[in-house]
Amino acid sequence: MGIKGVGNRGGWGRQRPSEKHGGGSIIPPPRSAKKKRRLISSTKVNIYRDRLYCVDKVFVEGSVHFLVADEAGVRGQETSWERLESYKRIYSDRRIKSTRRILEGEPGYGKSTLTLQLAYDWCNGVQDSPFGDVEILILLRLRQLGGVKSIYRAINRFLASGSRLSDKDIEDVLKNTSSVEILLDGYDEYPDQDKITGNDVRSIIMREMFPNHDVTLTTRYLPKKFPKLTKRVKLTGFDRRRAR
Repeated sequence: MGIKGVGNRGGWGRQRPSEKHGGGSIIPPPRSAKKKRRLISSTKVNIYRDRLYCVDKVFVEGSVHFLVADEAGVRGQETSWERLESYKRIYSDRRIKSTRRILEGEPGYGKSTLTLQLAYDWCNGVQDSPFGDVEILILLRLRQLGGVKSIYRAINRFLASGSRLSDKDIEDVLKNTSSVEILLDGYDEYPDQDKITGNDVRSIIMREMFPNHDVTLTTRYLPKKFPKLTKRVKLTGFDRRRAR
């Protein structure tokens, strides 16, 4: 979808009184602000319909590690992995600060569930949510986007009925919002992963599109190409300390 909840729809956005754009703060024009509120309102409709509230009852935190490496290590010649104390540190630990992250994990290790838990924390205003300052959160299940080249079209397909927003409206909102978090879930299930041109998902991964927005890609295996500034994080399952 475009902005997501549980199942195959959903998404959320919050608006602050002003947005930072470039070097200063601006108040969006009335028409732009109206479109933004409409996008936020439309996506919020799906939260409880998609049972996002259930994720907090089933989520069990496992071990999370990040790759300590130079550029060669990031691209496959691994050096060492260090443990993070919590999934919430993925976005706050300065050692893995970046606008591009890859979250790896074997099947069943909870990659998709973790993206939902992050969305739950943000949507419910959990105090230590790593997305506390995020205005708009986008969560896309990539397996649902086969043949959809435009990210704006993808988002629009999954908005609540009657949103009255065009693809161009969504583009305008995202380009004029300074704090946007994008979660792209399940690259290994993405039907168009081998298409190297005319694909917004690939452009986002390569930082050609939304270079200043924070993007996390979940996958079982690495894409063939990704920027050298990309940080790698891995879910490694559960241990006795986590199980207690």
